[in-house]
Amino acid sequence: MALGSKLLLSTYLLLIFITLAQSAVAVQKWSFRFNPGCSMCIEGYSYNSSITFTNTGDEALKPKQLIVKDANELVFFSSPVNVTIMPAEQTTFRFILVMPPPTRGSTLFYKPCLILQKGIMCANTFSRLFIKPLNSLECLSDDDCYENEVCFNNKCKPLECSGYAKGHRCKPSFLGYGVLSLLALLLLFAIAIWHNTKKKGFF
Repeated sequence: MALGSKLLLSTYLLLIFITLAQSAVAVQKWSFRFNPGCSMCIEGYSYNSSITFTNTGDEALKPKQLIVKDANELVFFSSPVNVTIMPAEQTTFRFILVMPPPTRGSTLFYKPCLILQKGIMCANTFSRLFIKPLNSLECLSDDDCYENEVCFNNKCKPLECSGYAKGHRCKPSFLGYGVLSLLALLLLFAIAIWHNTKKKGFF
């Protein structure tokens, strides 16, 4: 066999060996779905959140810890886990999350990571979540407003009362009570006089 043919055959066999070796190596991959537990998330508030991981690889995932970090590499959630996620299976982690401040404007850029025996594996790209920053809110409850105001859509709105406002509620006017009380007293006084004069025979 010519030298060129031997080299070609050796190269071909080497390529086959590399291909077979690569196909024998299990691949760890996963996808995730994050549920923040809030439709309008507010910085600093606690929410019942969850992350569902789906094993899209061909090797079991055995994470030891779950972390979630923002685009500035700040870890705002971390928790030990001890589960095994088989290929094509999914597992949901539920936890209380104190909503971190947004990364930029009103947007939090985040990615979850799993710490495995082989190292740390994070999502390929950052996901986005809209968060209301505290400094953009005028109020969170009625207590943050004046007594004659209520908190509506994080803004203090004045109450429109026929009487007066106190303690963030409308109260009936003292003037109205006074007039009614005076009329009632006058009516009772008139009835008393009428009964008295009737007894004396004026009518």
